[in-house]
Amino acid sequence: MRRRTVTPLALWALTAACLGGCFLVTEGEKPDPPSCDEPSDCPDDANPCTAPRCIRKLCGIDPVDDGVAVDDVAGDCESSRCESGEHVVEPDAADDDDGIICTLDSCEGGPSHVLLREGTPCETGEAVGTCTADGNCDVACSPNQDCEQFDPCTEINCVDNVCVPTELSQPPRGTEDIVGDCKKPGCFDGVLMLQENGLDPPPDDLDLCTNDICMGDMPVHPPKVCAVPTQECVFEACAAATGLCTDTPVAAGSDCLQTQTMVCDAVGACVACVAPADCGATPDDCTAWECTGGACTPAPLADGEQCLSGTGVCNMGVCAECFIDTNCPMPPTCFERVCNAGVCEQPAAAPGTLCGATVEVCCTDQTCQLPVNCP
Repeated sequence: MRRRTVTPLALWALTAACLGGCFLVTEGEKPDPPSCDEPSDCPDDANPCTAPRCIRKLCGIDPVDDGVAVDDVAGDCESSRCESGEHVVEPDAADDDDGIICTLDSCEGGPSHVLLREGTPCETGEAVGTCTADGNCDVACSPNQDCEQFDPCTEINCVDNVCVPTELSQPPRGTEDIVGDCKKPGCFDGVLMLQENGLDPPPDDLDLCTNDICMGDMPVHPPKVCAVPTQECVFEACAAATGLCTDTPVAAGSDCLQTQTMVCDAVGACVACVAPADCGATPDDCTAWECTGGACTPAPLADGEQCLSGTGVCNMGVCAECFIDTNCPMPPTCFERVCNAGVCEQPAAAPGTLCGATVEVCCTDQTCQLPVNCP
């Protein structure tokens, strides 16, 4: 049978990787998370697979690393382990050893630990001794023969010519403390465990724009956070060469942070324009915008230039059909093209005007013929 434990505190504060503020509550309930200054201020949720965390003055819960739970009891024929913050307990026939040398252990029909007969030979570490009535393995010693030290969290002393173990609750003996792993080894009731150590930060990652810190028991290198700038067109960024936060202009043409009808120039000032397109719609078909010194200035088009709409030409600041005769379309034979006050006209050509490929002329009826044939 498999059992999973979810504690009451986990119902409002189970956070898998949250940095605070992630709370799971039962339907209809909206409890406020307890306030705190440090994790020890937070209530114990009685779940061996979670650890309290204090983020932004509020209590939260983080899952511990997956693996054997701290409440796993040797020899109870069950495995107690953690899976993503859940406490999972399952039968385990291989978990028959109660850690007492002088017992005969079995999981058949339930946990069984029968004491061996007093005087039975036994071994502890590499030392040979004999079983006592209470299941201990006594190893003889003398002032001239020290007891073997085989466990970093157990100290064995010679008492009345017998080696007597004592569980330690202090830094373990002879255990390497890895520098920069955000952990430190410790003895807890004789068990060697690793605990968080914020005073053991990771080594420098050689990036001046990151912080080398511990987040719980994890070495991390988060980027430095620069202050919020007070200018609309400037952001603070970490300079890779110095590691200092410096003011950096945003890209020219970006909208100003607050005045979004204006744009940022190349030096971080909020202006009306950096290009004519920033000035918006033109006043009329014959007036364009010029952007000078960050200001929009109207610029009339020259006479004869095409209107901004693409149809017609500018004539005295007004979009018209024409400014000069050549702006007008070609007329039929024996008619002329004339621009009259911005309007194209096609008056009849004067009689006798050459019109053909050789000597034809325009007649009074606007036909093109030899002169002898004109009516």
